[in-house]
Amino acid sequence: MHDDVGSLSITHAFHRYQGLKPPATLSLHLHLYPYHSLQFTITMRFSALALLSTLAALPAVLGYGQTLEEAGIVARRLVREEGLANLMSVWQPEVNQTLEGAPMGLMTYIADCDGDGNPSLLIMNLEPAYRNWAHGSSLTLSIREHPQHPVYSLAAGPRMNLFGNITEITTPSENKRIESCFLDAHPDAVEWIPSAGVHFGKWYTFEIEKIYFFGGFGNVSYIGFLPMEYFRNATEDVEVVEGGERSGQITFQA
Repeated sequence: MHDDVGSLSITHAFHRYQGLKPPATLSLHLHLYPYHSLQFTITMRFSALALLSTLAALPAVLGYGQTLEEAGIVARRLVREEGLANLMSVWQPEVNQTLEGAPMGLMTYIADCDGDGNPSLLIMNLEPAYRNWAHGSSLTLSIREHPQHPVYSLAAGPRMNLFGNITEITTPSENKRIESCFLDAHPDAVEWIPSAGVHFGKWYTFEIEKIYFFGGFGNVSYIGFLPMEYFRNATEDVEVVEGGERSGQITFQA
């Protein structure tokens, strides 16, 4: 869970103490990015869960709310760090008449290979999403945070829908570059990449046109359509480390 969203910092800070029995004294430092930093000691004479519920509203009391700039940074980070998404389409009558108009979504791998926020995908021609798209369906990618450690509530984590279209990558050099990048993120995909000859698949770029961002709890997180300039202007300071892996941070460039 990311430390740059105030409510998440609070829930993360108290999660580990929920097993303590009152009274218990905690000395905590809460960082409510980017404006507030609090240091205080609390003596709990009621349950930690009740304490957590009370303090979950603290950022709102302080006047903290996730800005569009912060939401853009989190959105870009989701594309960079989350390798899983749901690729969704709408059943077309040419593909399945009985399900015409119904939504369809399945998990897929993504990789951030271009540095502009548009994820790269490997799509097989037998996939329902591809077949629906080939007959006129729109496409949506749904991405959510997958915390690396136990968290108080997954509902507090960011998620978003990316609306757009796919563009096939056709040049041999670009195919090779995307393949290398994709395998860095998903080594197991070596079994079914196009050069493996197992399935008929191609590399695509998902060109994002609109974003619906759901940052977490509504009292502190931004919820709604995210203007594209806040997504595009959140840029990554990249450092290439040994093995070709990228490291760095994402910041907002006005």
